[in-house]
Amino acid sequence: MKAQCLPFGQIPHTTRLFLDFLAYSPKVQPFYPHSPYFKEWLKEEAGALHYDSSRRENISAILNRQNKSWNASSQTLTNLERLRNGASAVVTGQQVGLFGGPTFAIYKALTAVKLAEEATAAGVDAVPPSARCGWAKKSYPLWRKPRFCWVILRRRNFCANPIVPARLSAQHLPDSVRACLLSGE
Repeated sequence: MKAQCLPFGQIPHTTRLFLDFLAYSPKVQPFYPHSPYFKEWLKEEAGALHYDSSRRENISAILNRQNKSWNASSQTLTNLERLRNGASAVVTGQQVGLFGGPTFAIYKALTAVKLAEEATAAGVDAVPPSARCGWAKKSYPLWRKPRFCWVILRRRNFCANPIVPARLSAQHLPDSVRACLLSGE
């Protein structure tokens, strides 16, 4: 099987906004403080980070205690020590289950790990997130936060539709949302 890498501009239906963002054109710069290319702004941004040492110490102590109680790996504990000693933390967040399901959370965590490795290789000590921090409460009802899905259409009409409490990864768009999308307005 032959694999080929295509530029986004050759992929059908790629939006102009996305292409402008990737090119970091002057049209999008007022809305995005940095280019989409991490290595272009990494050192400058990391140099501007300044955290109170007592706050860093407290956060590190809490994370260390939690991770030890979960029998975290030695690499995790080493990363927490690096955080205590001044390393930056690469973190991410997302509403689990909405527009991508639980797999999306895994992709974001893997991306954070990769970015932490790239930052460290570029001379900025950075640690990835502790994957368990986001799952501190097992009984968290995932459907409570995302109660509405806003669909923005071409003519600036908006459709707000309640999301029925259920596993969000199994949700289907309500007929009212489908009607808005099909109308193309």
